[in-house]
Amino acid sequence: MEMPGSDGPQRWAMVARGYGANPRLVLVGDEGTRRIGADDLSPATVLVGTVELPDPYRPREKSYQRAVARAVRAMTVSPGVADATSTDPVASCPELATHLMWLDRAAKADRDIARLERRIGVRSGDLVAGFRSLLRLLGEWGYVDGWRLTAKGERLRFIYNELDILIAESAERGLADGLSPPELAGLLTMFVYEPRRDDVPGGIPSEPVARAVDAIFTLSDDLAAAENHRQIVMGRPPNDGYVQRMHDWASGAALDDLFDDEASAGDFVRIARQTLDLLRQMRDVYPSLRSAAAQAIERVDRGVVAAEGGS
Repeated sequence: MEMPGSDGPQRWAMVARGYGANPRLVLVGDEGTRRIGADDLSPATVLVGTVELPDPYRPREKSYQRAVARAVRAMTVSPGVADATSTDPVASCPELATHLMWLDRAAKADRDIARLERRIGVRSGDLVAGFRSLLRLLGEWGYVDGWRLTAKGERLRFIYNELDILIAESAERGLADGLSPPELAGLLTMFVYEPRRDDVPGGIPSEPVARAVDAIFTLSDDLAAAENHRQIVMGRPPNDGYVQRMHDWASGAALDDLFDDEASAGDFVRIARQTLDLLRQMRDVYPSLRSAAAQAIERVDRGVVAAEGGS
C-alpha cells in the first residue's frame, strides 16, 4: 500500500490484526514498524498489490524489516493503479500532506463526537441493559461473583483510567512483572498515550518490553471481542508509540534529547503526569509491581515534569 508523506508517497506492507470493524494494523517497511487504527488511514492511501511476507513473522527485527522493504519495493504495481495515482490532480498536489493532516483531524473529531454520542445513548437510553451486560462481562473475566466483588474486582476499584479493565487484567496476568523501572514507565504509556496524525512512531527499548507490548495488544483484542459480543461500547485501543520516549526519560535522558520542538515537549509533560498517576496506582494496588513502580516514579518525576505538579 502507498500512503502520502512529506517526501512523496511511502510504500508499506500492511498486516491486519484484531477484531471487529476497526482492526489494529501493523505497517512494516524500511522505517521499521508502525501500529495504527483503520480510522487513521489517510483517504489518499492506495492498495497497490499484495506481497508474501517472510516466515517466521518477526516484524521487530531490523533484518526482517529490510527484507519486507525489499519485497515491497520490488513488487509490480498494476497499470490501473499506477495510472490513477499519477494522473489524479489531488494526488499530485504539493500541499497534499498538509491538507490530509487537517482532513484527518476533522474526521477524528467527528469520530470522537459520534463515540461520545453513542456512550450517552447507551447510558441514557438503555442504562439497565448496559449495566447488566457490563456485569456479565466482569463476571466472565473474574472480577465479580454475582453481586460480590472478587479479589480481582477489589483491586480493579482503585484503577482510574479509561482502559481500567485492560490495565487490571495485564497486571493480574503478570505481563509487566520483572521489568526494570524505566521499562515499566515506558510500558504504562500504552494506556495513556493517544497519538496525533503528525506524531513520529516510537520504538521498543528491549525484548522483555516487546513481549509485554505484544501480550497487551493480544489481550486488548480479546477484551474488545468480549465487549463487542456483549454489545458494550468499546474503548480505544492501547498504543505503544510513546514507550521508547518514556523509557529514555526514566533512564535519565534530557528533554532536548527526546524532542526538537516545544509543542512535543509540552505533550510529553502531560503524558508523563498521566503515567505518574498510573504508576502510583500500580504501586499501591499490585505488590508484584510495587518496587519497580516506586523507583519509576522517582525517575519520571524530575525536571520539567516535577515542575508541573507535586509528587
